[in-house]
Parts: sequence; C-alpha cells; structure tokens
Amino acid sequence: METVRDGAADRTVMPLSLSQREVWLDQRAWPDSTHLIIGGALFLDGPLQLDLLRRSLGALVAESDALRLVPHADGNQSLLAAFDAELEVVDLDPQVNLREAVRSWWDRRMDDTFAWDVAPPWNFGLLRQGPDRHVIMIQFHHLVMDGWGTSHVMQRWSDIYNAMQAGQGLPSTDDPGYVSFIEESNAYRDSAAFERDAQYWLAQIPQLPEPMVARRHAAVHDGQLPVARLGRESVLRADYDRLKQLAVDRNSTAFNYFLAALVLYFSRVEQRRNVVIGVPSLNRGGRRYRATLGMFVGVVPVSVNLTPDMTCEGLLAAVGLAMRGALRHPRYPLSELIRALEMMRQGQDNLFDVLLSFERQDYDCSFGAARLTESRQLFSGRARYPLSVTVCEFLPDQDLELVLEGSSACFDD
Repeated sequence: METVRDGAADRTVMPLSLSQREVWLDQRAWPDSTHLIIGGALFLDGPLQLDLLRRSLGALVAESDALRLVPHADGNQSLLAAFDAELEVVDLDPQVNLREAVRSWWDRRMDDTFAWDVAPPWNFGLLRQGPDRHVIMIQFHHLVMDGWGTSHVMQRWSDIYNAMQAGQGLPSTDDPGYVSFIEESNAYRDSAAFERDAQYWLAQIPQLPEPMVARRHAAVHDGQLPVARLGRESVLRADYDRLKQLAVDRNSTAFNYFLAALVLYFSRVEQRRNVVIGVPSLNRGGRRYRATLGMFVGVVPVSVNLTPDMTCEGLLAAVGLAMRGALRHPRYPLSELIRALEMMRQGQDNLFDVLLSFERQDYDCSFGAARLTESRQLFSGRARYPLSVTVCEFLPDQDLELVLEGSSACFDD
C-alpha cells in the first residue's frame, strides 16, 4: 500500500480498509445520523489514580494505529504520528444516580457528533462519585473501532495501567497493528479470492429477498435514521449456561440457537421457505488480529432454507451449515452484493430486515485496586435496520441482556 504525505510531517494519508469503507458508505447515506456511534460504560469499585489513568491512556493511544486515525470525507484517512489523548473527568454529587449520570454523559456526547478531517473520532470519560466509585466511558465512531475492539481497548488499557503502577515496562504484544490489516484488506480487493467470494454470495442470494418487516410509519428523512424503539429483556445466567451446554451436546452453538429461533419465527409469521438474517462477523483472520484495536467487522447475510417437515434438529443443521458457509467468506463487502442485486433500483433500503448480534466481553480487567463490577453496552438510539437483536454477554456471573431495537418506521412503542 502506498502512502503519501499530505504536507504535514506528522500524518500519513492512506485508504480505508474494506470494512471501514462499508461504514463510510453508510455514514454518507445518512450524513447527520449518529447510528454509527458505539461504546459503553465500565463500573469500577475501589481507588483509582487519575494521573496514572491519563498516562496509561496516552500510552495506549501512542501504540495503537486505530486510535490515531482521522477519517476524511473523501474516503481516505490520515494516520497521526502522535496524538494527545484527552480524558474528560466529571465529579458527581454523592446523591446523583450513577446510571442516570452515565446516560446523561452518553447523550450529551451523542449530540456533539464527530466531524470529518478533524481528530480521531472517539471520546473517553471518567465519572467519579467519591474516592471509590468510578465509571469509565468509551465512545467511538464505527469507522475506527468495532464491538470486539472496544473490549480489547479496556483490557489493554488495564494492562498498561497495572504495569505502570508496578513500575514495569509496557506489557509485550505480538499485535501486527491495524495498518497491516488495511494493507491486507486492499490487496484482497484485487485478488482471485475476492472474485471467488463474489461468486459464492451471488449463489447464496441470487435475487433480492422480499422485506420481512412492514414499514408502517413514514421515516423521517432529515439526514437521520428513524428513532429506535428499545426493549430490554434479561436472560438468567443459569438458563443461558444450560443452553450453551445443550448446544455443545448437539455440536452447535448458543448463537445458532438464537439464530434458529429468529429464522423459525419469521418463517412462520411471514410464511417463508427462505429467511435471510444479517449477522456481524469478526473478520479478524482467525487469531492473527484477535487483539488488534480497530474496525474489522463485516455483516454477512445468512440465508436459511426451510421445509414444511423440518425438525428442530434439521433446522439447527441448516442454520449451522449456512453459518459455516458465511464465515468462510466473511471479507466480501456487503455493498458489493447490494450493488450486484440492484437493491437501490428496486426501491429497498436493506438487503435484510433483521440483524442478530452477540456482544461478548470475556475479560475481568482491573485498574489497580479498582475492580470491574459491571459492564454495559450503550446504544445510539437510531435504527439502521427494521429490527436489531443484540445479545449482551459480559461478566461471567452477570445475567445476559437481550436488547431489541425496532425502527420507529416499523414499530410503535
């Protein structure tokens, strides 16, 4: 990949990765929408050294390509040689409800939308309620970070903080860096593998699927996507653990069970023999980029065929087959398939109406004596799809949260 100086000695201009380009196209379609803002809150109990937290954040930014990327409106980006990380600190009254303060910080930052060409598109904040109650807030534009990456932001930040506190050097890492992925991604675009993936997806979805969710209300076209109607349900950890074991016993996964339930529901309600559900794929090349900070994820359309005499075992087998095929071809951009199917010409706004996502954080990070007690994902409040279903699996002893985001163009309260 060729890079060129833009006239300033402290930045290098480079293209977006294919994953980033999908996000860039989405943001261009809805220029004023905040639906591509992701992040969450980490609740900590115990004393925290503010100066050390700031210094460890600075070290994290210095070593991470993705945290020094500045996306441009023209579809390129700049990698800054250095960037001074800022941590907003908010001291809260002891009587303030901490969860309400979290929502207030998030909403205030959502109103201050990220601008092109200016600075890396992220915010870090610390809410303090006395010496032993803290909440770390993280917020990114999807152009530079995905959900898996946000969990590794916190893990790496924690590791650096603890190493500095112990008077040690920065923990070693074999992370190849996000720039390496950008180079690989753009090389793939001109490869035979790209053409093979194109043939696979056109064989899986040879024509545009009919919508599954009716548009009942007019969508507001002011540069923003429709408001999301949010519903939350708890899934007891004991129930989920039983489901995971059942899935293992049947050579399946808990994710496939959730996906099979959605496929079955829409097949019955809409009288369909074929159901297409969107599923985010990590797209991290196996383990090579597993801990790399950045935007890797791609959305794959999982197409499942059903028959009237299908058993539960048959449905799970069909879902498993469709998922295995999709995850063998995760790099192909969804926008390419949309273009080939002429979706825009046919007046549809989505290739699929339902998105199923798992958000999993399998770490137990601490900042010195400040221990993680709870982790929460926060949502933009805008609906990209008629229905998005997110399963949030965070701490091992914490119940799961099932979040339903229904577009106000399709659902009432």
